Amino acid sequence: MSSHPFRDRAAIVGVGATPYTKNSGVSTLTLALRAITSALDDAGLTLADVDGLASHRVGDSAPVSIVAEAIGQQDLHFFLDQFGGGSTSHAIVGAAANAVVAGHADCVVCWRAVNARSEFRMGGTDRPPPDQLEFQYQVPYGYATPPQQFAMVAREYMENHGATAEDFGAVAIAQRWYAQRNERALMREPLTMTDYLASRWIVEPLRLFDCCLETDAAVAVVVTSTERARDLRPTPVTISGAMWGSGHTLFSNRRPDLGVSGAAAASTRLWAQAGLGPV
Repeated sequence: MSSHPFRDRAAIVGVGATPYTKNSGVSTLTLALRAITSALDDAGLTLADVDGLASHRVGDSAPVSIVAEAIGQQDLHFFLDQFGGGSTSHAIVGAAANAVVAGHADCVVCWRAVNARSEFRMGGTDRPPPDQLEFQYQVPYGYATPPQQFAMVAREYMENHGATAEDFGAVAIAQRWYAQRNERALMREPLTMTDYLASRWIVEPLRLFDCCLETDAAVAVVVTSTERARDLRPTPVTISGAMWGSGHTLFSNRRPDLGVSGAAAASTRLWAQAGLGPV
């Protein structure tokens, strides 16, 4: 099988992050700039090298246009200001790699900055709902936050596949095990199954430790061509594949199984592009 023209032609050459805190005390613009400069330092590059920017937000962060002005870049060759939450992070990296491979940009910084603990808590009642069509049908029923939405998915998964609370608990315990080995993580105390099962309900069948920790922080990565990456300080991490799929929304009644996302269909195309397969 011939190699896909995208495969391994772009690479991540720098990573930067601010501390993870419960109250950053600064704006999301400041967080973004700190993470971006840290990532560039890691790559051995400067702000003058940046000709592309990509980020994602849900009305909770500094837009790309403002960050471009702040770094002194007035002629971006590529930019992306994507609407979406955590599952959008890999999409902007893939888009940046596409821009590099296509020759639209040479050095793209991807970032996410958010004061999710001290400012705009996702789905919180102290902020307007996102500007999405389906929210007008959800909000009157109090169906607006991610735990409420994914509780529906979790319940159907349990019904269809016989999953138990202990199965969900095993995921939370594994995540905490990894956090214990990450000095940057906030939650590093050991978590047992007893702890998990004793934690309070958020939205049945989801408990406290099924939900992610809302945190103030920013993270950035630098994407450039694999050819240029060879001349930079760190060992580059090549991007072997990036794929998109439409799937369904969380609220679509066209989904035959809520437990199967659009990633299931996109995965076969992704593996073929990358020349790899599931481990």
